[in-house]
Formats: sequence, structure tokens, C-alpha cells
Amino acid sequence: MEIDFSRMVLSELSDTVFLKVDQAVADSIVKSINNKEHKKKKFISALFAFPFPLGFMGGHRVMLGTKPWVPVVYVATFGGCFGVLPLIDFFVIIFSKDIEQYENNPNIFMWLK
Repeated sequence: MEIDFSRMVLSELSDTVFLKVDQAVADSIVKSINNKEHKKKKFISALFAFPFPLGFMGGHRVMLGTKPWVPVVYVATFGGCFGVLPLIDFFVIIFSKDIEQYENNPNIFMWLK
């Protein structure tokens, strides 16, 4: 009985190549899904930041995962100085490429570092 080592090596190499290609495809799919989720979260946060009605209550800050007292400050100041803060937050969220810096941000002025 003769064993064909060249065929076995070629078979293992082709499996490795297909696994690498499949991993690259899987990585691109995961990246695409994460990008879609990121855009959806950005859109919903911007929608909640618009001063009427949820911006006055700090709905966008709740969506972005802020401390519980931040929405209380928004409500206590009639929507963050009569709607000025939510309007600024709305434009900051809309025009920023990445909203990760605003997630879990405990500051009242989320755009300040």
C-alpha cells in the first residue's frame, strides 16, 4: 500500500487557504453588521436629542448610557437651558463620525473633554 504524501500535503494546504478566506469573509460580515448597528444607534440618539419632546428629558443621554442624574439635570433646567443643550447635542451627534466618545459620558456638556 502506497501513501501519496504530496496529495495529503496539498489537501491540508487547500483547507488552510479556504479557512483563511472564510475567516476574512466572516470578519467583513461582522464589521458590516457592527457598522450598521453603529449607524442605527447614532440615528436613534440624534432623534432622541432633538429638543422636542425627548431632548428636553435627556433621552439621548439615556440612550448613550450616561449617569442617571444627567437626565434629571436636563429636566430641572427645562431641557438643558430651555432646549439649548439638547439642540447642541443633536448637531454634535449628527455631524460626528464616531459617537463612542459620547457613550457612558457622565458630563453635562458631553462634547467637552
